[in-house]
Amino acid sequence: MVMLCISAFHPIAGDMTGIYFVPVVILIAVGKAGGVPVLEGFLVGQLTAHEPRQLLDIDEGRVNARKTVWWFTASLLCKFITPVFFGSFGWRVTFMVSTLVMGIGYFLFLCCIPLCHHRSVDEAATTSETSRASPEENTNNGPTPAVSRGRRLKEQWKLRIKKIKEQWKPLSVMIPMWTTFLVFGLVLSTGNTFFTEQGNNMDGTVSIYTLIMIRNIIKATLSSSFSTLLFKYTPKPLKTKSIKVGILTAMVVSVFCCSVAWRVEIHRLRAIEDSKFCVKFNQDDHAVVPMSILRLLPQFCLLGLMEGIGKQGLDLFFEVQVPDDVPMQKYGSALNEAVIGFGSFLNALLVYRLKSWFGDTLNCSSRLDYYYQMLMVLSFVNLLCNWFVTTRYWDKKETRDDVEGNQEMEIELRVE
Repeated sequence: MVMLCISAFHPIAGDMTGIYFVPVVILIAVGKAGGVPVLEGFLVGQLTAHEPRQLLDIDEGRVNARKTVWWFTASLLCKFITPVFFGSFGWRVTFMVSTLVMGIGYFLFLCCIPLCHHRSVDEAATTSETSRASPEENTNNGPTPAVSRGRRLKEQWKLRIKKIKEQWKPLSVMIPMWTTFLVFGLVLSTGNTFFTEQGNNMDGTVSIYTLIMIRNIIKATLSSSFSTLLFKYTPKPLKTKSIKVGILTAMVVSVFCCSVAWRVEIHRLRAIEDSKFCVKFNQDDHAVVPMSILRLLPQFCLLGLMEGIGKQGLDLFFEVQVPDDVPMQKYGSALNEAVIGFGSFLNALLVYRLKSWFGDTLNCSSRLDYYYQMLMVLSFVNLLCNWFVTTRYWDKKETRDDVEGNQEMEIELRVE
């Protein structure tokens, strides 16, 4: 906040912009990745506390559905208001209003703390700790020799290390799937930056913020719908397979997104060349490319479709693959965001390495179509890798939900 405040009231020199804003972006990404899972967990805890005690064990889907409704409503409200409200203001006003809204949010949260449901202390944990110590006290009638005590401590350490390895081993299941989401994050980062820049100086039938809002609405709607359909209408034995199909669909959409963006960029560069836009732009900064900004709508829609299904699918895949006793299980969303966010660094690295394709502007001295074409090829290769990973787990990995679902179906058949 301090660095953003300085940038709002004191202009940053051009050669210092990158050095100044890179730490800001990293801090924002870390804060977002760490805050969202905690907020989601807090919301689930509050909604669970409102459920009748006799339904807590059997109505988890109801809690998740209510959480999805609240989360979706808040996200949709932000996606509607932010582009419309902040689109016409400068950075200083935007920063001041954002700080004011954040301060009001913190104040309301502090005022509502007495109304929140607090968890009672788990007495079972205390009892288990005392029970661990009591046998040792009862069995030891006299002083224990130093050798046997050292041997016992060594065995305890071995058991602890073995337990830690058993807890963290399921997390390694995510590594192959995370690898395929690096290119996914690269495409997503490219869409967040270059798609908007493409709209500059195009025929403004609608505002570029309208396209961003449509993309965000599609992302939020599909993310919520995918989760709801999976929890409500998908049997447990098919849940993991449905998640993998959703992830594979997101990878296919990423290929189409890059392909559409590539073809649109070719037409945009051709329109710039035919209309001699660069000559006009040197004479008039308000010159317009004779191409409607609505031509960018398909790639924005595909980007929202890809992000909504892909991110939600990865989060659900993490929940299914990683057991609850793994320490980092509650931070699956943060870990997934970190992996996808690494695509932003890949995007910056590629742009730097391929700087001959990028000039001062995207209109007159850049070949963004080459970059999109390269991303299309990378996305297709990544699709094949994801298909290999998905089918490998599909054939060789049976998750806990699959086992539970098969057992439930066997019990039902026996009862019938």
